[in-house]
Amino acid sequence: MVVPPGVLIHTLGNLRFRQLRHQISRRLRRKSGSSLPLAWRLLAPRLMRFKNTGRVYFDGNRDFNFNNELRAFQGTWNDPSARKLWKYNLHYMGWLFDIDEKAREAWIDRWIEENPPFAGDGWEAYPVSLRLFNWCKHYVLSGTGPSQKALESIRRQGGWLLANLEFHLDGNHLLENLLAMKYIGFFL
Repeated sequence: MVVPPGVLIHTLGNLRFRQLRHQISRRLRRKSGSSLPLAWRLLAPRLMRFKNTGRVYFDGNRDFNFNNELRAFQGTWNDPSARKLWKYNLHYMGWLFDIDEKAREAWIDRWIEENPPFAGDGWEAYPVSLRLFNWCKHYVLSGTGPSQKALESIRRQGGWLLANLEFHLDGNHLLENLLAMKYIGFFL
């Protein structure tokens, strides 16, 4: 359907800039065939990071270095002998980007299998927030969507996070909670 130029100009004149920007973004997304918003597709190259050998690092086998504390992963996500901050870093899964995409998927599946809902350090609001952000980032960078199992886990974690926002801590914790909710919204 071709819209007469006069009608188009009259319609565009009544739109706010924000409305116009979203109209263009939605039309571009529809033509590209991608389900990801334009902002995420444009951001994807900048989300990549170089291998980090400093504060957070995973060697790809079993050795994790978080905040200069090197420990071998013994198969338990909630090791009582590990400091809480070390376990938090394990559950954030920011180290996923030190390994290839196939290994990332395997570790995401492993986390889902070995961390029953609502139990352990990985189910505290701040680790949930950062993990959800890292999982979403993984799916954007890989260009694939989450598996059904991962999608269900994202939904479950998002629902739990929404019910447990860290208003009592405020600051960066609440900000990370809200940002995670925004990011998972792209996948649900």
